Parts: sequence; structure tokens; C-alpha cells
Amino acid sequence: MPRHPITKATPNRGGFSVLQPLKNKIMITEQALVRTHILHGQSYVVAELLKHGSIPEESLHGEWWEVLEWWLVTDWLADRLKEQDEIILEEHDCCWWGRTCSGQAIYMDAVMTHICESLG
Repeated sequence: MPRHPITKATPNRGGFSVLQPLKNKIMITEQALVRTHILHGQSYVVAELLKHGSIPEESLHGEWWEVLEWWLVTDWLADRLKEQDEIILEEHDCCWWGRTCSGQAIYMDAVMTHICESLG
């Protein structure tokens, strides 16, 4: 997946955010961050890969046993999540984020707010 920079999110006619460059600043909302960089929930896929030994034990860093959900994310978001000490699994040309909370929209997670704030 290509890496791409984040810029300011502005609504377009369809109600979706469009990313536009800002002078010397980067701004994005948590909702735009999630909509752009969280690709698919893949808890079942990762569980099956682990069950069948397709993911080597040495690939599992951090307290991965506390993961409640696995999400396929872009390389760019995986890098930002690692900076926030989140659990990231990189195997088979994919990046999965091990989310350790559940029950609320992902854009409401504190880590998403921290990433957005770190960009501005």
C-alpha cells in the first residue's frame, strides 16, 4: 500500500471529507482519519492465521493477548500507531492494528485523538 501524507479534511458535496494541503500545518479529524486509514475489521482472519501458525510467534510484539479486535490499516497509520505504542502486526504484506478496547466507534478512541493532535 502506498504511503500518503495527511492534510486538512474538508467536506465535499457528498458529505465525505476531502483531504487538502494546508500551509505548514496538517489537520485531520478523527472521523476522516478512521475513514481513510482503517480498512477492514479482520479479527477472524488474524485468529485463523495464528491458529494455523501462519504468523510466527516472533511477529507478535507487545501484549497482543489483550487484543479484542484486529483491524487492517494502512502502512501510514500503522507507523503512527506504533509511535503511540499500539500493537501492530506486520505480516503477509499487511498491517494489522490490535485494538485493546471495544464497544465504541474507533474514531472515539483516545489514540486517534492523539494521532490527530500530533499532526497539527
